[in-house]
Amino acid sequence: MAKSEANINRLLNYWAPPPNAGEPIACIATSFTFNSEFFEEECLSRFLQMDTDPKEDGPLYLIEREEKLAQVEPITIIVDEAHCKGKRSLRWDLISFRSANLLHSKIGILVWAGHIRILIGSCNLTENGYRQNREVVGIFDFNEKEGIDEKALNKVTGSLRLMLNQLNSSNPGVVRALKFVDRLPTLTIDWPRLRYPKGIERKVLLTGLGERPLLSQINSEIVRKRSFVNQANVVSPFYVAPGDANPAVKSLCKIIGKTEKPYLTWYGRTEEEPEDMRRLFYGPESLLTEAKANGVKNINFREIPETDKDEKGRKVHRSLHLKCIWLESLEYVYYCIGSSNFTTNGLGISKRPNFEANILYIINKAKNKKEYNGLKGSFPQSNRLSKRPNFCMELINIDERFSDDIKSLPLFFNTAVYKNEGDRFFIELIFDKTHSESKEWHIYDEGNNILYSSSVWIVNSEPYRVKIEWHHTYLPSDLKVVGEDQEEYRWAIIAEDTSVLPVPDELGDLELEILIQLLATNKPLHHALRKWLKKNNDTPELVIKELINPHDRVDVSGFLLRRTRRISYAFSVLKTQLERPYYTNATLQWRLNGPVGVMTLSKAIMKEAKSEEEKLFLLAELAIELSSLKVVQSNGCINPGIVQKELKKLIQSIVKRARKIENKNRMIQEYTADAFKKALNNV
Repeated sequence: MAKSEANINRLLNYWAPPPNAGEPIACIATSFTFNSEFFEEECLSRFLQMDTDPKEDGPLYLIEREEKLAQVEPITIIVDEAHCKGKRSLRWDLISFRSANLLHSKIGILVWAGHIRILIGSCNLTENGYRQNREVVGIFDFNEKEGIDEKALNKVTGSLRLMLNQLNSSNPGVVRALKFVDRLPTLTIDWPRLRYPKGIERKVLLTGLGERPLLSQINSEIVRKRSFVNQANVVSPFYVAPGDANPAVKSLCKIIGKTEKPYLTWYGRTEEEPEDMRRLFYGPESLLTEAKANGVKNINFREIPETDKDEKGRKVHRSLHLKCIWLESLEYVYYCIGSSNFTTNGLGISKRPNFEANILYIINKAKNKKEYNGLKGSFPQSNRLSKRPNFCMELINIDERFSDDIKSLPLFFNTAVYKNEGDRFFIELIFDKTHSESKEWHIYDEGNNILYSSSVWIVNSEPYRVKIEWHHTYLPSDLKVVGEDQEEYRWAIIAEDTSVLPVPDELGDLELEILIQLLATNKPLHHALRKWLKKNNDTPELVIKELINPHDRVDVSGFLLRRTRRISYAFSVLKTQLERPYYTNATLQWRLNGPVGVMTLSKAIMKEAKSEEEKLFLLAELAIELSSLKVVQSNGCINPGIVQKELKKLIQSIVKRARKIENKNRMIQEYTADAFKKALNNV
């Protein structure tokens, strides 16, 4: 149900999977404002079930993050263009929503192998949103046992699809997100329909392109129930600007005006007025005058305090940011929570409505008193204003774009893509020449080095695409664009193919002995590395760099038989890992071609085996193990034919390597020839 400020410290926990949810598959979320560091370290780490801490574990955190991100696809965050920036891992996509319609919805779809969670609320993906402000969030949880609300899921995915279709279809991040939205139903194909308890309904209500105004949608549900609402309680941190038309008040009064004595209460922020006993209410006077003009006489104003106490009893400031509408009749409560402020754009009344997302809870008070009381408990505490308040003459709405304070990247700068051609990497800049940028401009990397400029672009005949080779060792997350007037903008970079991104230096070219030890543990990579380091490092400080050159501490000598037994055991553990379900192509590529994958292992054998006979024997054993895989299938897995095709290519590659090995041992020749033939026939 709805979770409000009483649960403010627990909001982040909803990014963590419930018991038996399975491994993470994908995540798509939207936000108006955004903090990339907070999202990556707090939200994403919970979704991925990270064990390490970025501040305490250093390189091990980077390794675990790499391992888990490399097997999830996509992780897509769509942020309104005014706030799309921040340093991040290129393994997840940050997409700028560039539209005349503001993206203000706060949606999260978190998908694990056995569980889907939808978050809809008022909080942005920022520390203030999840840890400081007064916010409200509604939750849908779906799984095979309890079932799925297909209408709710389809409404949310439909909204995401509509947003994504507004964007550049050549953006690799947009393509990845759309593919997953289309594939999501295959995960739930056998799940039963979710049955709500009697007297409870939940509806997803959206505003934006093609959607009716929010109050019209709510009124349709009231009419469907044939009930007459006589109470309206509205909480909004922002209302229409003073002096502007306020048609939303008229629409609300029509809903409650069908009863003999309707009551209307406005909730919001207030502050003391100097030398005045009345408080200043952060809203326009039209909240009062329009309501009276439309026949509502019982109008009250209430203050929601913005001070609170933390866990240690210290006074803290909690800005009001939650938005909700509580409508009540004799039989029912209609409680709408989400991202919509009580403004013309937020409610979908204007010509350019915001993209918003809300949940409407409909509760039969007599049939479900427990849920009714639970909803009342989530409604924010408030203080009644005994006197008519003063109203703001000027009001700044931080939930809107402001050209003076926030600079959106000009549309001319379309997409920046990080891509590879073999072992070389490039940044491809794509310009939209339909939005000409006549002023002088320069593009800088994160080291403040000039990558490209308007003068070079003009000399090169103003190309649509520009490809610049990337020589730095770090992965860039965004570029800085500086205009002629020295205004700075951020241009987020998207990876063309996340599966070919370079791995951290700590995981590059691992030696065979280390691979054997890591594979033989049958544990996550970061756990295996931690164990290996503790075993092989005499110093209390664990330094990952030492992993790359461990010759001084690791005994790599031994007889062929003893060594082969250990490697064969590692092969069997690897086989177990490879037989687990493949929910994403990224998982397939990581297991086959990742830093501790099959291809890396075969290369290490070729490079470090003690003899030509050992090379042949181990490659043959590896090929046999691969050919006998029985991959587990379940709902939402990628096509088994794709897995089989990749395995066949891999075995063929191993056989091709083996044929280049010169060997005079007839017994080994006969055994390996037979093994390779058997492996190829099996696939």
